[in-house]
Amino acid sequence: MSQPPANPKLYHIVHLEKLTSIVADGALLCDAVIARRVGGGTTIGMGHIKTRRLTHECVAALRQARLEPSIGAFHVSRPGRPALALDLMEPFRPLIGDSVAVAAFNRGELT
Repeated sequence: MSQPPANPKLYHIVHLEKLTSIVADGALLCDAVIARRVGGGTTIGMGHIKTRRLTHECVAALRQARLEPSIGAFHVSRPGRPALALDLMEPFRPLIGDSVAVAAFNRGELT
C-alpha cells in the first residue's frame, strides 16, 4: 500500500450563497457550532467524508485488536459492510467528525 502524501490538500466545495456567511464568520465553523446557532448558517457539509474517515480508523483499530469488523451487534452484517466498526464509531461520530474537519481547515488543508 502506498504512503499518503506528506502535505495533502483538501478542498471544500460550497454553494455560492454560503460564501457570505463564511466570510462574515471569518472561519469555517464546525457543524455542532452552527447547529446551536439561531437561524443556522454555513455548515461544513462533509458528512460522507467524515463518516468514511472515521469508519476507516475504526476498522483499522478493530483489525489491530484481532476483531472482525464486519460482524456487528446493532448494524446489520452484510458483505463489505463494517458493521462492528459502525457500531463502535456511533457515539463518537459528532465529536471526531467535526474535530477532524475543523482541524484540517485550521491547518490550511481545507480551502
